[in-house]
Amino acid sequence: MFLCMSHMAKGDYEAAVFHANMAHYPMPRLVPAQRFLYTLNEALGRESQALTLYHKISNREPSFSKRSLFPSDYPVGTMRRTGIMELLS
Repeated sequence: MFLCMSHMAKGDYEAAVFHANMAHYPMPRLVPAQRFLYTLNEALGRESQALTLYHKISNREPSFSKRSLFPSDYPVGTMRRTGIMELLS
């Protein structure tokens, strides 16, 4: 996930997707990787991929929505600091 975050911070979202997938595939129930992939796919306009990830996250967090990512108490502080959240509004 660290490489994903690093690439997100640089604005290299394709590389960030690649590295988030590398973290997600061996551990498909890892919610942090799902959150990063969801956000990246949303920001890149990949609606079907984002929707699939939305459902995976919602199964673990029933109240999850895109708006869940914005409050400071939701555990995506590193992602917020990368600037990608601006692409979701």
